[in-house]
Amino acid sequence: MSQRGYALLSDRARRPAAVLAAGCTVLAVVLGIVEHDSVRQGAFDTRVDNWIIGLFGHRDELIIVMRELGSPLVVTIVCAVIAGACALARRYRAALLVVITVPLASVITEFVGKPLVGRRFVGFLSYPSGHTTGIGALAVALIIVVAGPSARPLAAALRWALAVLAVAAVIDVILAVVAGQYHYFTDTIGAIGVSGATGLGTALALDRLAVLRAARQEAAGAARNPSGGQPVGTGMSAGHKITITPSEARIEVSVGGQKLADSRRAVVLAETGLPPRYYLPREDVRTDLLKPTSTESTCPFKGQAAYWSAEAGGEVHPDIVWSYESPIPGAEGIAGLMCFWTERGAEVTVDGAPAAGASAVSPH
Repeated sequence: MSQRGYALLSDRARRPAAVLAAGCTVLAVVLGIVEHDSVRQGAFDTRVDNWIIGLFGHRDELIIVMRELGSPLVVTIVCAVIAGACALARRYRAALLVVITVPLASVITEFVGKPLVGRRFVGFLSYPSGHTTGIGALAVALIIVVAGPSARPLAAALRWALAVLAVAAVIDVILAVVAGQYHYFTDTIGAIGVSGATGLGTALALDRLAVLRAARQEAAGAARNPSGGQPVGTGMSAGHKITITPSEARIEVSVGGQKLADSRRAVVLAETGLPPRYYLPREDVRTDLLKPTSTESTCPFKGQAAYWSAEAGGEVHPDIVWSYESPIPGAEGIAGLMCFWTERGAEVTVDGAPAAGASAVSPH
């Protein structure tokens, strides 16, 4: 079953993510059991804490600055910025991941973990570390976003840079809260367990919900168009199937020898009886060379399409681009995206190779 929109985790990443989430949960729970109601350092904490404290000496001002990176205010601001950037890029599931993961992990830490474990540091509940949970949850969410299909438009170097920056921020806060003697080292490890389990679990849940929603929409579409119904005007039989899947390929489109689109964030619409169609974000299309026309068409499985002509190669190519501004339920994954009609002269390449499957059949 395909998912509408951009998945947070690729198909091959889901099983490892589930295993890692389970491992993080076990880590946080086991450490919580070991440290239940403790009020002093164990041998492991003593060695690690003393080593970290020795690294910083008496640099109290530096420790305070480093610790603030995990403060609720800073984490909230950064969370809002990342979620806003995802929303602007129309990666709504990624934005939802960020705004759910960070507060959920903090709630689990403050209202579940700390009261249940009851570990104390100088009189205050300390397991798991709240600062580490906040920055850790933010880091996990960011890494999932930049490593998954949602971040395809970003260069690989930028993805790596953001992931490394996220990990560095977590290490910074861990060192600060231990060196400043706010927490034991194992408090921060427990927080990493909570953060990882929450972030990965939320990503898996959101992707699963999207699959279930797509299944319901597909079933509703089949109910509206039973197999015994009348043939669709494009020559396809009723009861056909549509799938919309994000593509990791580089899609380039030329018309009349002039490049009109270049995108790494297309979605592929596969429809019974028609060749695959690549729908591209408008930001990746030379819309300055397009002119809207009065042409419209209606597809019973996608909705009403609007058309554009292209002025390229010294001539006008009529109605060579179309888009579904408000597709019907089940086809929301192509809303507002643009598709080029190869049968009318658009040359579409996929990672440099001509797109397969062009035919003389109308796309609608």
